[in-house]
Formats: sequence, C-alpha cells, structure tokens
Amino acid sequence: MIAATGGSSYLTNEHLRVYNDLMQQAAQEKQVVFLDLEPEFTGPDGQLPADASNDGVHLKKAYCQAWLEYLKTHTVSFETLYPAQEAQV
Repeated sequence: MIAATGGSSYLTNEHLRVYNDLMQQAAQEKQVVFLDLEPEFTGPDGQLPADASNDGVHLKKAYCQAWLEYLKTHTVSFETLYPAQEAQV
C-alpha cells in the first residue's frame, strides 16, 4: 500500500482503483483506448512489488522500461478504432 511507505494517507490502492475506474469510464465516453496496467504491475496480492518503487508511487527505472515495452506492444490500429472511417482515408 502506498500510504504504508510513507505516502499520503489518501493514496491507497483502493483509491487508485476508484481513479482507474473513473479513467476507464471517461475513456469509454470519449471512445479512446484505456490500457489497464494494474494486472501488469501488481502481484497476486494486488500490491506493487516492493522492488518496483522507493515510495510506493513512482516506479523505478526497470519498471518504467517494462511500462514502455508494454505500451509498445499494446497498440491499437486506426482501423480498429475507427472502422467506419477506413474507407474515407
């Protein structure tokens, strides 16, 4: 938990899940892709691994590199996002 590492008491995994849910809702409303990174960066217990961050919030270099690789391999084509516009391009 973030607060347990000395962070603000309102920075809990539960609050982050609420924020993620709200961002996912906003993405659906705006018809944009939302990448849920939580399963990629949390362990089976739902926690960020201790070696991932010094403060429970900011990822260390190795995890930032993993995040970048995840983004590179989870792209969505224009045609997938806008199939009706494919013929107009």
